[in-house]
Amino acid sequence: MVYIQLEKTDFKVLNFLIENLDKEFSIREIADKTKRPYVKVHNSIKRLATNKIIKEEIKGKSHYCSFSYKDNINIACFISSQRSSEFLLKNKKIMLFIEDIIANAKTPDYTLILFGSYAKGHANKHSDIDVAAITSGEDKEYLERVINSIKKLSSLKIHLLSFAYSEFIEMLKSKEMNVGKEIVKNHIIFKGYEQFYNCIVLAR
Repeated sequence: MVYIQLEKTDFKVLNFLIENLDKEFSIREIADKTKRPYVKVHNSIKRLATNKIIKEEIKGKSHYCSFSYKDNINIACFISSQRSSEFLLKNKKIMLFIEDIIANAKTPDYTLILFGSYAKGHANKHSDIDVAAITSGEDKEYLERVINSIKKLSSLKIHLLSFAYSEFIEMLKSKEMNVGKEIVKNHIIFKGYEQFYNCIVLAR
């Protein structure tokens, strides 16, 4: 487990790479996507690579980077919690909906995730709010009931999917494109950060 003092550019770089877990990018691409100066991104990459937080691979004349999630779940959880907080502060109605679920669901072991257009930042007033609930098989129906009861009292257009952790892992192992892989590509986690990233590690 790695502990280092993260700087502003480190946050930007890690946030971008964690949003794109299965991809690798050149330093120039990361600088362009994060809108940070190339020199600062370059220095951040070198520091994060030295601490084995990201993987750096030389291809031709370019250095390609990806997040080393298997050994840095704690950092992925921390960055993801920051993203979640920022999103909820800008979306108060969704925040109240999520808070109601967390307050009323009595099972401790579950993951609650936003995916789809809201997670991508492409939502409009007609968009559904896609929410995935992932839990142990025995708690799946209970969690569905809790969320659906709260959903009935909400004015939000919620589209709920629920899976057992074992089902989610099997989706990630599949060679075919599926909703589980879509969730990994674009997501905001509200609860169960560590469980979510552990599922990804187990699937790999």
